[in-house]
Amino acid sequence: MSGNDGGPMVCECLSEWLQKPLVLWLGAAKWFADVYFLVFLVLIWYKANKFLYASDVLAEEAVLLVFLFVLQRAQLALGVRGCRTQSSGQVGAFLWLAIPLGFFFGYHLSYQVYVLQIEIILATAALALLASEVLLALAYGLAISDGTQDRGILVLGATLALVVVAIMSGLHLSVGGTAF
Repeated sequence: MSGNDGGPMVCECLSEWLQKPLVLWLGAAKWFADVYFLVFLVLIWYKANKFLYASDVLAEEAVLLVFLFVLQRAQLALGVRGCRTQSSGQVGAFLWLAIPLGFFFGYHLSYQVYVLQIEIILATAALALLASEVLLALAYGLAISDGTQDRGILVLGATLALVVVAIMSGLHLSVGGTAF
């Protein structure tokens, strides 16, 4: 777009308009990540005392939970920093890190040895939150990016992340899971 048709001004206004809601949403996601981690940690303890597990399975679930928490906090930090510095590269990294997070949440939704109803609710909420983060970050990233290559990386990362969320949700329903 040329400077006289208002294109850059529209993108600047759009990025300013999207920045505050995205930062607030990512703050809420950070809070949810902390709650998610603590609840799942308590549930691991509960399931260890309530159900029989194979020798190392419970330890594997605990390690996966820690990996999820660390990855989620890193992803959210990149998102907030990318938003505040208006860096499409950091927003892109945020979008690409949503892909493994979708797999982790899908694991908690359907593939643990024992999946409790509260875990289904929390994992479903986490997938929904992740999808909304991806959509907001994509819109913001497109508003601040200045090149076709940057936009392509943003769109591809967001598309793959949303596909993972859809697949993990669909696989849950296909293995006989309930929505709630």
